[in-house]
Amino acid sequence: MIGYPRAAQIYASLCHWGRYSGFPHLASETPREYGLRLRNRFPSLGREIQVIIEAFNHEVYGEITLPDQQMVSAQFAWRRLRSPAHWPSRLKAWLFRQEDNPL
Repeated sequence: MIGYPRAAQIYASLCHWGRYSGFPHLASETPREYGLRLRNRFPSLGREIQVIIEAFNHEVYGEITLPDQQMVSAQFAWRRLRSPAHWPSRLKAWLFRQEDNPL
């Protein structure tokens, strides 16, 4: 298997991706709540975000080793999420987020 060996690592990368996109994970949010917030802001990536969150929840809260196919799906979702094709929507989200919350 190529990529991250655990869903928790993919989720940590998703959190970094979200923070870099202007939507950091809040301490009061569950992974599911954070995923819903990201999906609302990036609807075209909703399926990818959901796959990563579900894999993380199964691995961490379900305390199971994920089947290879589920890990492959999570890794594929991560690769699609971080694709340069989605950078314009991330930049747009970041810029609008900055306008919504001036310092």
